[in-house]
Amino acid sequence: MNAMKNTSGKRRKHTNKWKEHDSQPASFPPTSHSN
Repeated sequence: MNAMKNTSGKRRKHTNKWKEHDSQPASFPPTSHSN
């Protein structure tokens, strides 16, 4: 059960990183397209 809980915690951290990237997606893609 501990191993399953550990996976859930790691997946939750990944979601947080994705959400942070979602906050800066309109600023990153346009810059790349402009290049």
